[in-house]
Amino acid sequence: MAEIYARRLGDALHPKTAKDRAQVEKLTERQTVKLKVVRERSSKHHRFYFKVIAAAFNQWPDPHEFAPEDPDHLRQWLQCKAGYTHHMDFPAGDNPQLMADMVCAFAAQIAEERHVFPRICGDTVRLYWAKSIAWAQLSQTQFKDVARPVFEIVESVVGVEVERLATDNAKAA
Repeated sequence: MAEIYARRLGDALHPKTAKDRAQVEKLTERQTVKLKVVRERSSKHHRFYFKVIAAAFNQWPDPHEFAPEDPDHLRQWLQCKAGYTHHMDFPAGDNPQLMADMVCAFAAQIAEERHVFPRICGDTVRLYWAKSIAWAQLSQTQFKDVARPVFEIVESVVGVEVERLATDNAKAA
């Protein structure tokens, strides 16, 4: 059985779309089904997340270990820094920095809009890249679990609470 989106009206759940209704109609009359209730992603929270990152990009300090190219580059770095990441290890060989530069250059050619961030760990080069936060891949609870540490990093680096940062940036625009 596929996922079905429903809205609560009174004490009943009603299919949200025609596709959802078609799935419900496949059930036999009085058939019992098990439901897992998951809050749909909040578009308001999603927009706020990207507003905060754009504002952070505009106020990102110059003397910092990371210099973002654009807000999306910053978003991906923040998500990696917050631990929402994939990684892959490569042997560093005799020249770890050269290997890091080479694997980053290679990754940039195949990554399609993704940035990779290298770390040299002894005789290993580890490449990190942010996991997807695509709408369909994360519930609201999972998205909050990504956003919370990202916001903490932004507040720590920029020195402004995210609510104020987003508001001040909107006023300046």
